[in-house]
Amino acid sequence: MTTSSPLPDTADVPSFNTRTKTICPFCAVGCSLYLTCSNGIVTGVEPDFRSPVNEGCICIKGGHAWEFINREDRIRSPLVRIGDRFIPVSWEEAYRCIAEGFASFSANEIMLLGSGLCTNEDNYVLLKFAREVLGCEFALDKQKKAQNFAPQMAFSEISSASVILSLYDNILEEYPLLWRYIIEAQKKEAVFISADVRLTLTGRASDLFLQAYPLQREEILKALVNGDVSLAKQAGLSEDLIQKAHDMITKGRKKGSVLVFGPGYDIPEYKGFTFFPTFRECNTHGFLDIYGVPSTVVRDSSHCYALYMMGGNPVVSHFSTGGIKKHLKRFSFVVIQDLFITKATRHANVILPAASFAEKSGTFTNMEGRVQQIHSIQCSSAYDWAKPDWKIICELAQSMGFRDMFSYSSPQEIFEEIQENVSLYEGISWKDTQNPGGAFTGKGQKEHKPIFEKKVEKKSLQTPDLRYPLWLATGIGILHTMTRTGRSPGLFKEEGYIMMHSDDAKERGIYQGDTARVVSRYGQIVCAVRITREIKRGVTWMPAYFSKANPSLLTGNYTTVWVSRYEEK
Repeated sequence: MTTSSPLPDTADVPSFNTRTKTICPFCAVGCSLYLTCSNGIVTGVEPDFRSPVNEGCICIKGGHAWEFINREDRIRSPLVRIGDRFIPVSWEEAYRCIAEGFASFSANEIMLLGSGLCTNEDNYVLLKFAREVLGCEFALDKQKKAQNFAPQMAFSEISSASVILSLYDNILEEYPLLWRYIIEAQKKEAVFISADVRLTLTGRASDLFLQAYPLQREEILKALVNGDVSLAKQAGLSEDLIQKAHDMITKGRKKGSVLVFGPGYDIPEYKGFTFFPTFRECNTHGFLDIYGVPSTVVRDSSHCYALYMMGGNPVVSHFSTGGIKKHLKRFSFVVIQDLFITKATRHANVILPAASFAEKSGTFTNMEGRVQQIHSIQCSSAYDWAKPDWKIICELAQSMGFRDMFSYSSPQEIFEEIQENVSLYEGISWKDTQNPGGAFTGKGQKEHKPIFEKKVEKKSLQTPDLRYPLWLATGIGILHTMTRTGRSPGLFKEEGYIMMHSDDAKERGIYQGDTARVVSRYGQIVCAVRITREIKRGVTWMPAYFSKANPSLLTGNYTTVWVSRYEEK
């Protein structure tokens, strides 16, 4: 249902026609917004003052969340590859090509990927399509699987913590409105401790900042909790600093709770700790809820030869050379539904134009586990050529002979089926999700405990050596994958770069404004250099999701690299 209402046309208010309530699509905080429309197009956003999440506030990303909606480079027709070209076709022809393409493969040879950018209803229907129509299990990205757990508190409860830890997250920049709750906790004398390779705004606002080498979050957390100074050299920290952090945590535990931003760890030392997920996409929590993590089986993609991908841009966003990124060229049949042509769509056989968050209804689940509705605007011309993801999948299933099973007429019908099949959503009605702030998952459960990942063998991080003497760390910053933010003119624009310490740069004859060649065991890239003293010496850092100069080409987060000055011949 669209909640739109005309405003009076007076000299004191903007002359827009409608306001439609929705949720910001740019991160997992789940801020409520109103999209304003005039003369058939989206013209801006306003914050929702009734939302308990953002309370009338809006960050720079949310303020420009509307700009990509009306872009001229939106995919405007189903496309089918003929040789080296994509040819516009009808929806019926596209569905026929997909059905014929999948018919050439067994169920075990087909992989499907959902997205944390799509609604719960979109992801549920894709999962049902995978199992009921194609007869295959759903493939889940390992990186996202490892982060799943149910949070134990709402944002408003953060201020009750005595100690707050942030390990390798730049919360102030990545989740600006989440930061407000940390400030409230500090006003109540909570201690905020952060660790990172860079001195970011988050680090500057900390009561104690630990500028550490890249380590597994669990390793450094264990050292701080137990006061394990033997890790000092490996972390690049002094023993005194580790002991100081340990003393602050111990003192805080006696006074109250300890909150850790990041994934949950099933370790006895952390009894009484609260872990809060720092998901990056607007519906990563719902994505993981729908697919039954941690019970979902992750198949080896090397045995798959057909791919159906809904939303997302894994060529840019996946950190590892393994999995989908490594094998994308190997798939002989690829179907992608998305808003824009991306690096991933270049490998597609069929491309389907999907509706944006503004042109469909459904629900997102934010990092708290709060389920909120998004509503479709009625003024976008995209309705002529784009379709909601769930509707595309339903029409495809119907064309393949599964009409009764995929006869949904609205997202509400799908959500009601989710309630019956996903335990965390039991007891939540569609009406509940319409309330300001929506409704929390786990409503029907007596106790809402974190879901911990099963114990798995962890790959050790690479360590610097003579050939690759520098660490490489990555982060998302404010612009994410640039698929949508890069098409929002109001957001700050920049190209990919590598940040390095001034002493490391000087040793290599590299100066501010130079271009560098960055080489790892797995690949190389050329990019601009930013020289600073605010990064730990021996460590380099790159924004993770730029399509150009993307560190995933080097195999991803916390690898080791050789950096040299690059001169174009």
